[in-house]
Amino acid sequence: MSEEKMSKDVRDVRTVELRVWQQPVFDKLGLPNAYYLPKMAYHVNGVLVMGMFDSEIKPNTDIYTEKINWYHQPEYPGGKLITDTNDRQLLKWNFNPHWHEEYGRKDGKPNGAVLIPVAEMITIDRTEALQTELVADFNDIMDPETDSPVDQLTGRDWAAIMWSKPVASKKWLNELVQKTFKK
Repeated sequence: MSEEKMSKDVRDVRTVELRVWQQPVFDKLGLPNAYYLPKMAYHVNGVLVMGMFDSEIKPNTDIYTEKINWYHQPEYPGGKLITDTNDRQLLKWNFNPHWHEEYGRKDGKPNGAVLIPVAEMITIDRTEALQTELVADFNDIMDPETDSPVDQLTGRDWAAIMWSKPVASKKWLNELVQKTFKK
């Protein structure tokens, strides 16, 4: 592809393609409509940042992103194109209500992109996220009528909790441990 600027239509199509690959993670996290905004990462004064425009930062909304290049292709921080999709990283920026005051602006301009440090973002482990089973309701795991008070937990029950292994004397606790700590 030439160095000319991509059209908005091409960028939109590529964003959809990038999201399709991330969508199973969003679904497993229970966030099928997660706000996904892939961005270029670059260094400003030695800090790796992603620039977000004011219009892209929505009140009380976390942003899921990944590093892309000029052509909306996934890349490593150093600019190397990712050819193995397993190397792609999904990042999450937890909404910061003080972003106006805490982050700088590109080129110091008041209307410049907000420079969010990548170091403040959380890396979502794709493998772990896809293996995680969401528990819809505590009542699906155990019968609340037979739940034991904490003071009635046995040594085996505590070991199951501490070791993350299903060695408890209570079936419901073993099921909970298996669903919670499944790897």
